[in-house]
Amino acid sequence: MGYDYKIDVEKGILLYSRYGAIEKGELYRSTLELLADKDFEKIEKILVDMSRADFSAVPYAELVSYGEFSKANLKQGKMRMAIIAPADLSFGVARVYESFASENDNVQVFRDEKTAMEWLEEEKK
Repeated sequence: MGYDYKIDVEKGILLYSRYGAIEKGELYRSTLELLADKDFEKIEKILVDMSRADFSAVPYAELVSYGEFSKANLKQGKMRMAIIAPADLSFGVARVYESFASENDNVQVFRDEKTAMEWLEEEKK
């Protein structure tokens, strides 16, 4: 698996991209690295691109526990996260994550980047 991220401090947004085959445990390792970034506290929005990721080897139980871990550690109640997942498998995986990580509908899954960015930029209701 691979991932890249960029934090735009001025806009308060994290641009995060996963690609390749994702193996068991890698979701946690990459998130712990992100949490250690000195600019993480300045993030208000996250855009996750899963369009090139293969989640077929990640067990369902890990997706559930990772969603709960994310909810507890990624300021989920205070930031919005839009996930881009155009393929059926990645969309389904992202919806599982959304169901366990979302608080107050602050995590949403989209098929395309344009719609995801529009939602991120909306005023939170």
